[in-house]
Amino acid sequence: MASKAPTIRYAHSEGLTQICYDASGKYLASCGYDGKIRIWKGIDDDEPSVIASGEMAYGLTLRGDTMYVASDNHSVDRFTFPTGEPDGILARFTGNVTYLDVSESRKYVAAGSSDFDIKIVNVESKKQKCYLGHQAPILCVAVDPMDEFLASTSCDGNLKIWEIESEQCIKTIAVLTPSNDIENSESQTRICWRPATGEDVAVPTSTGVSIFTRVTWAKLHSFTTDVTSKPFQCCAFSLCGRFIAAASADGWLVVWDAETQECLRKLQHPLKSSICSVMWNPLENNSLAFSDSRGQVGVLENVILSEQSTKTSAHNDLDALFEEDDDNMIADFVSQEAEEDNMEVDLTKLKKKSRVSNIFCSDDESDVDSKEALSRDLPAIPSTLEVLGNNDDLDLAPPTMPSTNPAKLLEDDDASSVATGAGAPRGTYASLISMQPAFQPGSTPVHLSHRFMVWNAVGIVRAYNDDTENAIDIEFHDAKTHHALHLTNHEQYTLADLSDKAAVLATESTADSTSKLKGVHFSSWDNNKDWTVSMPDGEEIKAVAIGENWLAACTSALHVRLFSLGGTQRQMFSISGPVVAMAAHTDQLLIVYHITQGFGSNQNLGFMLLEVGAGNGCRPRKVVGGQPLPISFGSTLTWLGFTAEGTPATVDSEGSIRLMNREFCYTWVEVASTKKMSKSRHDNHWVVGLHENPQQIRCIMCKGSLYPATLPRPTLAVQPYKMPLCEMDNDRGKLEEEYWRTKLLSSHGNYLTSRGYEPDPEGKQKSQVEVQQLLMRLFALCCKTDQEFRALEICSLMPTSAAVNLAIKYSSRIRKILLAQRLQEVAQEKLQEEHEAALKEQRKMQNVEESEEEEEDFRAEMQAGYSATETEWSNQRYRNAANGKSREKDVSDDDGSDCEAVVSQQMEEEVPKEKNTKPMRSLSSQLAGSRRNPFKKSIDAPTNSPTTTAASSSGSVLDGIKRSVPTSQRRTSSISTEATRKSKGKNNSKKQKTVQPTLFNKLNLTSTPKPKRAGSRTEPEEDESVLKEKNESAQPKTSRNMSGVQLFIEEKLSTIEEENPEMDGIDARKLAIQRFRSLSAEGKKEWNDRAKSKTPSSVEALSTGGKRKRDPDDVNENSPPEESNREEVNPAKSQKVECCETTVNSKLDTKSRLSAFAFTANE
Repeated sequence: MASKAPTIRYAHSEGLTQICYDASGKYLASCGYDGKIRIWKGIDDDEPSVIASGEMAYGLTLRGDTMYVASDNHSVDRFTFPTGEPDGILARFTGNVTYLDVSESRKYVAAGSSDFDIKIVNVESKKQKCYLGHQAPILCVAVDPMDEFLASTSCDGNLKIWEIESEQCIKTIAVLTPSNDIENSESQTRICWRPATGEDVAVPTSTGVSIFTRVTWAKLHSFTTDVTSKPFQCCAFSLCGRFIAAASADGWLVVWDAETQECLRKLQHPLKSSICSVMWNPLENNSLAFSDSRGQVGVLENVILSEQSTKTSAHNDLDALFEEDDDNMIADFVSQEAEEDNMEVDLTKLKKKSRVSNIFCSDDESDVDSKEALSRDLPAIPSTLEVLGNNDDLDLAPPTMPSTNPAKLLEDDDASSVATGAGAPRGTYASLISMQPAFQPGSTPVHLSHRFMVWNAVGIVRAYNDDTENAIDIEFHDAKTHHALHLTNHEQYTLADLSDKAAVLATESTADSTSKLKGVHFSSWDNNKDWTVSMPDGEEIKAVAIGENWLAACTSALHVRLFSLGGTQRQMFSISGPVVAMAAHTDQLLIVYHITQGFGSNQNLGFMLLEVGAGNGCRPRKVVGGQPLPISFGSTLTWLGFTAEGTPATVDSEGSIRLMNREFCYTWVEVASTKKMSKSRHDNHWVVGLHENPQQIRCIMCKGSLYPATLPRPTLAVQPYKMPLCEMDNDRGKLEEEYWRTKLLSSHGNYLTSRGYEPDPEGKQKSQVEVQQLLMRLFALCCKTDQEFRALEICSLMPTSAAVNLAIKYSSRIRKILLAQRLQEVAQEKLQEEHEAALKEQRKMQNVEESEEEEEDFRAEMQAGYSATETEWSNQRYRNAANGKSREKDVSDDDGSDCEAVVSQQMEEEVPKEKNTKPMRSLSSQLAGSRRNPFKKSIDAPTNSPTTTAASSSGSVLDGIKRSVPTSQRRTSSISTEATRKSKGKNNSKKQKTVQPTLFNKLNLTSTPKPKRAGSRTEPEEDESVLKEKNESAQPKTSRNMSGVQLFIEEKLSTIEEENPEMDGIDARKLAIQRFRSLSAEGKKEWNDRAKSKTPSSVEALSTGGKRKRDPDDVNENSPPEESNREEVNPAKSQKVECCETTVNSKLDTKSRLSAFAFTANE
């Protein structure tokens, strides 16, 4: 038969098109982006029927007298065929419907959408089933001819097999490169089942067509060709199942013999247009219709050029099948040996599997003995062929594909006998999920030409790999960290991580080079900022992470290699499974890896949390090791890292965000769900970072995709935390969720303190106030509902005894006397705990100070024997002190930093005074005095300049790590300690001992004064009452007049507290201030006049609650002289005391109060 060129006609506008034959093969229908449905009575029809379905039509299918169309109104519309009259809407979606398919039984209609959804509608019952699991727009759906399975492909690159009844995905296979939209997909992946039997499914790929067998879903073989390198777009089986046709993106039509895998026909489109759809004519088994992206429709006649007829007798084909009995004699012997060895159990299992495979066999064949089922390697013979074979009008030939009987695959050990099924699994058919590959947190897929290599709290690393540029850009959120960097990417780096000191890059191995690790230490002070390390042969870098002064790389050999920022190899250890992700923060390293192979749809992941000990004086420690990592059912890990405060966190593909609860056995707690934050289930939140204070989830909203594009630059969004507690729809559940969330997200302070960081008193106090308010609201809610025992439980959670006392006051007011009595016991327990904690802290501070004194004595012994001659250096120090004294008069009373200057200048004034009591020291003696024990950690570092950064006064093992509190507070504390040591040899030590506790009591500081050693005491201990009298006598006799608002607060505070028992002191004062502001101008003036008329003594008496002050005659003889006398003796000194006391009276901040305390200690 002569070959003819295809007949092509213009049908639609440019864009994706689709064609479909009706069951009789007389009509050909097509649709396109012009929104028109054209019905052709043949390719030569010059006047086809035109049906307007909308502005755009994305797909159609025909079954009987009904036509289903995927229109642009996000629905599946029905039309009568061939008249084209509207017949209602079958299903609706939230996105455009991308593909339609109808089962051969006409029972089901399947539709896929760009909103990731797949729906199957039962035409008879009108019931819908929804199949969720794809992570990108749907490319194609195909219903099994036996109405048992559904196959689908998506832009996420996966082929999924679903059970129609259970709506469960039973198999996921990666078949193409992922993308985020249909227009960007390299292939449309139009799949198809083998007609009638459905024994396998054909999937177009980048190299040809892959065949996957039923039941096991293993890849049998692939049909390939060398005529094109472009990916194939679609494929279709002929009605007889013997031939398969496929079309490529460059217009090639290729036809294979499904039995022999021989390429029968190759033909290219005249315009080389991408072919979108192909379909065999059911009337003529040798005719093929197609449509392209230019909107054209064509028909190729006489597809098979050979003279061999495609109509063959079903009986002849069955006889040919039974001729293979002679080749299966070995299987007979194997079955006999199995019977002799009492293998009936195995035979029964194989018999069941054989029945599963031969589900299309007749009832007589299903009753065959198990031995005969094993001995005969026969393909599945559909019983419907006996009926269809008698119909001469149908051009059907039975399939002769290799058998997919699992029993045959189990017992056949000859590789040649399963050459076409080499990819099928052997031995077991347990459902194993593919292990999640390693990924870098904060990165987008590697196959993208423009991608994010990492996006974290420090900055962004972008990679560009296209025809014009192959480079890496590093951008920092804070421009003060470092300027932006532009690096060439000739080495093809694929992994990256970034910190405020360095960046690390990693590349995969190639045929010419091994995997490499590159460090960019941009904070280095030398010129060599880059270094590169090559991995051993056969070892691939899978994950990288960078900490404070170190970085880590995990390889395919299960090695974790640690390096310094300069490139020095430090440590190496092994993990027990393939790595999934890795993250670092300060000296913490978090590794997630596979424990074992996952089953079903669950990953079996484990994690390890280490403290590598890279800080100053830190020791390595394994915090948690070898524990399972909890993720959502059927999900994968999508992000791994730490919060800004250093708490480990994870995010999975189901949107669950989990934090590690260090205070509760290092367990994981779900704190938010990004899926619940989304308005549509097709949106995704790409997490960038997490913060505990403030409580923020920083992420990027991705609509219809899993990750953002590099251009335009994405905008960060902030989302709140919300723990999934029970009964969140009522007030009690909301308050409990807020309480536990606040409790969890404020617990990081304890860990930071244990690691040597300075505590944040303001943040801790704020969190305690918030927790106390929440508990009081819960307590009041329980009291209103008469749940007194629950109210008692809530009070046991209160942090302080003062909060419990407030609850007692509230319960007494509402007549809950029994509850108030129970709460009194709780308050006593809380008070006892606070007292014990205070004593423990005091003993701890005393031990630290005693160790400091012992170290000072050690230094004195080391300095013994040196000369004490005065040198020019020491005189220069005295001259500097004198110059500082002349500048002391310009100190401002209101500036906290100037108070520190006063303290430092006072320190310098003390140096000449020691000149008269101690012999002059030589240069060598001074140098010896400046020596330090090299084996001692830095405890304090006094300085003469308030701008100089001092070492931490806490003696922490993390001295080199940046602290979270201002260094001026630590500097002031260290200056105070040093000044106290110098004051031991002075004659006025007794006077200083009296003044120091005076300011200590007035400022209400929590630190304890440094006690003197027992051996150096020259005077007996004074009683506490005597010290109190001295303190009161040392107070200045004059004070500033009280303002009107202060007087208003003092008088109205008690009334406000009675009206609002749930308020603490701070909130009550705020309310009093608001009430004062609401007064009229005359009222405010009246209060100001009253305040001016008050004498200092009366104001002081009012502030102390009306208690009688001591009379001037009762002043102790040993009390300090009057203010005027002190000014005559030392006017500069009295000026400083007045400055500090004025600052105290105006409620200075913590920094100024510490400065005042240190100044007084030096006196």
